[in-house]
Amino acid sequence: MPSMMPMEASSFLTPKDIGGVDGWWEADSITGLADAENITAWSDSSSAGNNLTAPANVPTYRTNVINGFPVARFVKASTQGLRADTIQAAQIPITFAAVVNLVSLTSGNTIFGSSNGNGLNYQVAATGALRFAINNASFHSLSTTLLSITTWYVVVST
Repeated sequence: MPSMMPMEASSFLTPKDIGGVDGWWEADSITGLADAENITAWSDSSSAGNNLTAPANVPTYRTNVINGFPVARFVKASTQGLRADTIQAAQIPITFAAVVNLVSLTSGNTIFGSSNGNGLNYQVAATGALRFAINNASFHSLSTTLLSITTWYVVVST
């Protein structure tokens, strides 16, 4: 079962620093978009080539959001997402990290996962609990710490 892993803010890694990386998506590596434009594809910064593609509802590229850096803004109400169809649940163990800021807590705020529930799915429950599931199985809690809205978090699970 995955566990939470603390990470020091002074520790910065690139995809080239870590062997076996299956995907690394950085908002500041997105090129050719202006503020508020739709992200229809997102290139993988690792050497694995697991680029993200967009279904019908896509997130937006926002500039100068976190300390001058851009973000990919996802809106749950619009079921926005990007897919990495080449990453499968069989690629376990997996370490997942994301910087998130929730604007509301509703059931199943997916941070990372497949559109049909197969594979790995990381979500924030309506209670604020971080949880995961594999291949549509029951969700398992990852932490007793509850996430709250309008607060930035670095979420790391391994």
